[in-house]
Amino acid sequence: MILSYSALNDYHVCPRRFWHKWIAKDLSREEKSQAQLDGTEAHEALRKRFAIREPLPDDLIRAEPICAALEALKGEQYTELKLGMRQDGKACDFFAEDCWLRGTIDLIIAKDKMAVLFDWKTGKEREDPHELTIQALLLRARWPGLERIRGYYVWLRSMKLGAQHDQIDDTKKTLAGVRRDAESIERRTRANDWPPDEGPLCGWCPVTREMCEFKR
Repeated sequence: MILSYSALNDYHVCPRRFWHKWIAKDLSREEKSQAQLDGTEAHEALRKRFAIREPLPDDLIRAEPICAALEALKGEQYTELKLGMRQDGKACDFFAEDCWLRGTIDLIIAKDKMAVLFDWKTGKEREDPHELTIQALLLRARWPGLERIRGYYVWLRSMKLGAQHDQIDDTKKTLAGVRRDAESIERRTRANDWPPDEGPLCGWCPVTREMCEFKR
C-alpha cells in the first residue's frame, strides 16, 4: 500500500480501523457528510482563487483578505501540489508505481531556499502539526536544497491564520518516524495482528459492530 497522512493517522488511532480501511478494504462506501462536501468545495474554490484568480464564491468571500495577504508575499506559489516519495527518501511522481508515501499541499510559497506551507481547514480549530510534518517531508524530498520550512493552518471558520509551526523542518526525524510506522505495519501484516484500540473516536469509526466490539 501507499502511505499517506490519512493512513498513518488511522493507524495511530486504531490498528483494527487501519486494517479494514486500508488493507482489507472491506468497508461499505461512506457517504460524505455535508461538512466534508463543503470542505471539498472550499478547497477547490481556493485552488482556483490562487491558480487562475477566479473570484471566491459568496460563502467564502470573507477569506479574500487572507488570500490577498498571502498572494502579496514574495516568492513562487504552488497550489494543490501533489508530491510522492520512494522508500529510500527520494522524490517520485505522485502516481509512480514505487511511490511509498504521498500527499497534496494546499498552498506553498517558496523563496531563497525557504518554503512556507499553508493548509486550509474548514473544521474546528485544533493545532496538530502532524499533517504539516508529512507535507514538509515530501516537499524536502522534492526540493532537497530547501534550508527552512515553516507551516500554518488557515482556519476558514474564524478566517484567521493559525500558529507558526517551525518543528516541521526536522524532516530527518519525520522520515525516521514514518519508517518506524511502516515497519510496525509490516510486522502486524505478517502476524495478522490488528487489535482494536478503544477511544473517543469509536462512535464515528466506519468499522461496523460485527468487525469491532468497541463500535458504538
